[in-house]
Amino acid sequence: MQQISVDKNFNLTIFNAGMEIIHVAAECYPVAKAGGLGDVVGALPKYQANLGHIAKVVMPMYRTKFLYENHWELVHRVPSKWDLFIIDTA
Repeated sequence: MQQISVDKNFNLTIFNAGMEIIHVAAECYPVAKAGGLGDVVGALPKYQANLGHIAKVVMPMYRTKFLYENHWELVHRVPSKWDLFIIDTA
C-alpha cells in the first residue's frame, strides 16, 4: 500500500505503508507440509515481506525433525493443551 503526502508547498512524497499480515494455517513448508496449502503459506509471506509488509505465520507446533533441528523464538504460548508458535519472516 502506498501513501502520498503533500506539504504546504505542494511537494509530493510517496512512501510504502506496509501492513502487518498474520497467516493462520495448519501447515507451512518447510515445517509441516501435507499438500499445496503448505507451499502457499511457506512462500507467500516472503513475497509480502519483500513488498514492505510484516508477514508472520501462526501454526500448530508439530513435533517434527525440522522443529528440533532449528532454533525458534517462542513469542506466545497458549495456556491449553495445544502448543502454538510463530515463524517470523522479518
